Amino acid sequence: PVVLIYPVRGTGRIFATPNRLFPYEAALPRILELAKELDSRVMPLLMRWDHGGPWQPPWYWPPLGGEEMLKHFIDELHRNGHLFGLYGSGTILSRKSLCSDYSQEERFQKENLLAHMARGPKGESHSGVCADLREGCEMCIADPWCRDTLREQVELAAKAGVDFFQLLDQNLGAAAFNCYSR
Repeated sequence: PVVLIYPVRGTGRIFATPNRLFPYEAALPRILELAKELDSRVMPLLMRWDHGGPWQPPWYWPPLGGEEMLKHFIDELHRNGHLFGLYGSGTILSRKSLCSDYSQEERFQKENLLAHMARGPKGESHSGVCADLREGCEMCIADPWCRDTLREQVELAAKAGVDFFQLLDQNLGAAAFNCYSR
């Protein structure tokens, strides 16, 4: 399919405020028009769709507007023979957004989530990826808590009918972060 990448928040800048492509179905007439003009199946790939967004992994759900609204949009795309995708923004645990009031700092401290994060060669844990958007830590993909958390998000996406979920970070070539922890 032809992939149509667009954000549902912000208008040229990264804000948490929904834009003219939200609710999701607001984009449906143009999507169907493009599919016809391109004579191809299409796959909208939404960015900045996560409830705490923009770009606040790993807990994406419920999506902006709620699960029912997104599911209805996905069902309409499928009914018209098209696919649907989500951009997942990588395997960083976002502790705090610098674009909105989103914060998981209390949970991070209470559940000692630092113990599950990737470590650098000197034992450090932080994230430099998108540091202008969020404060966070890179998740260690080998850690059971991290794997379970990411698996849960993928299962929620699959249950909603998502055909493609870019979970791993595009800044790393769709890979996980290196971790030097034992």
